[in-house]
Amino acid sequence: MDNSKRDVDAILTQIQPIILDYLKQIFPDEEERNFATIIELVKGVQLSADDATRELALNFLCEAERDLKSCKALRCKKIYPYAVYHLQQAVEKATKGYVLGFGLLGEKDIRAISHDTPMLFLKALVDKTGLRSWANQPGNQGLKQRIDNAYQAVNEEAKRQEIVRTSRPSIKKQLSEIDRYRSISRQLCQYLRAKVTPIVGVDLPLQSLQFMLTLPTLFILGVISFPHEEYTRYPDRGITPSDYIASLGIVQSIPDMMKYLSREIRELKEVLSP
Repeated sequence: MDNSKRDVDAILTQIQPIILDYLKQIFPDEEERNFATIIELVKGVQLSADDATRELALNFLCEAERDLKSCKALRCKKIYPYAVYHLQQAVEKATKGYVLGFGLLGEKDIRAISHDTPMLFLKALVDKTGLRSWANQPGNQGLKQRIDNAYQAVNEEAKRQEIVRTSRPSIKKQLSEIDRYRSISRQLCQYLRAKVTPIVGVDLPLQSLQFMLTLPTLFILGVISFPHEEYTRYPDRGITPSDYIASLGIVQSIPDMMKYLSREIRELKEVLSP
């Protein structure tokens, strides 16, 4: 274990009681052991120490920004199938940059997963961190249901088509969860900076905080967008490019999704840049 990793572990261990106390104030009905598990997960997250991997992660983020520009231009021209396709590609590439940059998966892993963006999180967080065993414990049925739903979305054609047909109000409701998570994260960061920094004498490990801040946003955007990679391009599927009309929920939601994703890409680039 290198010195930087030991320093982060030491700081997070020292401030753990303060974090737990604050989380219990926000979520009084949640079990304390769940918070402890989250902190252990954060303690295990570090930026990739490999320069080539970090560079590749940043390249993915830059390509995601290019896809967003293409999405905007195509939407203005009302070429909706390919606007949505480039939106999906932007989410996928941003997520690959995220999991690479934080050392959750390697280049071979993301090549094997291909376009099923939710699998990037399922492989990184469920299979590699023990999150599945935690979800199977009594009292964690909500987390277990989310994991099961994500696997169902990836593996079942009917579920993928259901996601493609999601209405704008439903997408808007899912995006509102991003606002809720970020609000809680901001409150936590402000609280920690005010209470913790004077105790430990140094600033907090912001990369770990950014990891938790970005995770729900990319996961939610990934579940909403990933099936469109296939249906926007091929006319021989259950849903075809001709179905991508102005009234389709995902088409109506492009500006909102671009706004959320642009912010995450910008913040990730700041954290991952040398």
